[in-house]
Formats: sequence, C-alpha cells, structure tokens
Amino acid sequence: MLRKRTMLASLIEDGGGNDANCILLLHLDNNRTNASSSGITVSQYNSIPFTTTYKKFGTHALNCTSAYYYLSSSTAINNALTNEITVDYWIKVNQSATDQYNMGYAADFSFGGSGGKAALCVVTYIGRFICTGWANGDVNFLIDLSYTWGSGFNHVAVVIKGGTVKAFINGILVGSTVTILSLPISETIHRIAGGYSTMHYTGGGLSTTNVMDEFRISNCAR
Repeated sequence: MLRKRTMLASLIEDGGGNDANCILLLHLDNNRTNASSSGITVSQYNSIPFTTTYKKFGTHALNCTSAYYYLSSSTAINNALTNEITVDYWIKVNQSATDQYNMGYAADFSFGGSGGKAALCVVTYIGRFICTGWANGDVNFLIDLSYTWGSGFNHVAVVIKGGTVKAFINGILVGSTVTILSLPISETIHRIAGGYSTMHYTGGGLSTTNVMDEFRISNCAR
C-alpha cells in the first residue's frame, strides 16, 4: 500500500518515501520544489493557485484550475517508463465534473508528448477513472472503469513493471493490463495537472480541475 505521506519513509510499507528511487516528489506546500535529489525541476504554464482549504498533508495543496506543470527532464521519466515506474499522488476529485466532455479529457498527469501520443496518463473525474497510453497512433493499454469518488482525498498509484500496468486506488488494485506496444520513450513533454485532449494527445492546453497533493514519481515498481 502506498497511502501514507511519501516524505515519511517509515510510514511507507514498501520502505519507500523520498528514497534513492524517488525522482520527483512535490509536497506542494505553496511551492513547486522537487524534494527528491534527482535535480528535475518543474516550471508552470500560467499560475496554479495553492489552497489551504483542501489539503491532505502539510500547509497547502495544488488547486488545479487553469494551468499545469512541465517537468524539465524527459530522460529520467522516459527511462523509468521503459523499465519500471510508479506514479502516486493524492487527488480530491471535482464533484461537478460529470463526464469526459466536461473535463475535456484533462489528465492528472500525462507523460509523453512533443506532438505525439501519451505514453502514460491518468484521468479522474466524478464517476470515472481512466489510465491509458498510446504508441504509434494505436492504443497501448487502457484501464477504464466506473468509480465512486468520495468528497475527500483519494490515493492513486500506477505501477508499470515487466510490461504490465497496474492501477490502485486507496491501496486497492482496480485494474491491470499487459501493454501491447512499446511505450514512445522519445516523447519529451511531461505534464502534471494537464494534457491529454479528446484526440488522445498530450496537448490541447487542458487542465484538470481537481485538487492535488503529494505527487511522486519513482523509477521502480513500489
């Protein structure tokens, strides 16, 4: 289970947290500082407001309303996608976004881009959870299911290992699939709180309207 605050290694059952395998850790406490030692930096498209009203840990959370973050290094994430990767975070789902059309298929995160398809992305909105990816214009994998989100924060984790994609919500496995195609590791645009349009691209200027806290990327299967 990956549901404790990621900075506290003693509270992570897999012995993780901010360890050697953590390549991005955003506490989102009124800043976009990467707490890991990887050197990956985060820049922003427009201003993303922080909120003190809704937070899972610390003093603030990210109120994703009209912007998204770009990650500076594609190499580390692409290498992780090729081998093993875990992406986990806490999300408070917007209860007024009722379907993919209202959301515009805006992703919590979307890796891969540069005019190409998404290598990996997760979309959460009321009543739905989608974890998917594309390669060479074809569906790579798809986990798409109905899910009743509560009004508070939920923990989402996606793990890729040995070509198998597993998705967890609040520590429970909700979907698993074997990838069909090789992930497009040459793509260079990686976003948090945005990307993934209705045409399956990572562009489109889309931003999720959820509230996010404690976002982590690891180059291992946790």
